Amino acid sequence: MDPHATLRQSEQNVLTLLDEQTTYKELAEILNISTSTARDHISAIRNAGIPLGETTKDGEKAFYRSEETRAALERERPAPTSSKAAHTKAKKEMLHVLQEWLADDLTGRAVVAEGGMQRRDSNQDMVIHRSDDHLGAFYEDERGTVVYNDDIAAERVRTVSERVFNLKERQEDAGVTFDTAHILLGGDGIHGEGIHDDQPWESCLTLIEQIALYVDLYSEFIDRAAREFPSVQV
Repeated sequence: MDPHATLRQSEQNVLTLLDEQTTYKELAEILNISTSTARDHISAIRNAGIPLGETTKDGEKAFYRSEETRAALERERPAPTSSKAAHTKAKKEMLHVLQEWLADDLTGRAVVAEGGMQRRDSNQDMVIHRSDDHLGAFYEDERGTVVYNDDIAAERVRTVSERVFNLKERQEDAGVTFDTAHILLGGDGIHGEGIHDDQPWESCLTLIEQIALYVDLYSEFIDRAAREFPSVQV
């Protein structure tokens, strides 16, 4: 069996970047993964029997494709491989698109209710704190069963959101009147890429996709809260 065929897509992406001496840190920055994951990819490539050159660059280990590997890749994939400069340019372009998309998507959402937030001494506010959704994370158990991915994460966010409104309904049935919903969005809403240097867990979404999913899920929640409460603070 061709050893290149045994590589996962993420490992093949790493291999195509080794056209020049590249450190773990540089791979992590280019691909938005952790340095630990970069090490795992290099190990997987070598374990597949694909030879890599190794040297030292700026005091750190650096890897590059051997001539044998380079020739094999050229035979299998005649199309030119992406350079690090191309990856960096693509990331900057995606960031620009994301900024424009967010500006357009969020226009009109940050609206303060006329007269400000509702507050009456006889009424109550509700505080909803959300954090650690890690949208985009991908985990498998020891049997290889997927236990967390973007679909599971989105379902959990929607389940918790539904519980919030069910709680509000039960409280109102008991005679409570609410004024403002305070929605606190804490850290680690998205998994990110390369933020856990000591954990080789992988992401199933790009950083852009993670942010887009987060915005969609919580915009959905905030929009409903705005219909259910006299005022909402995020």
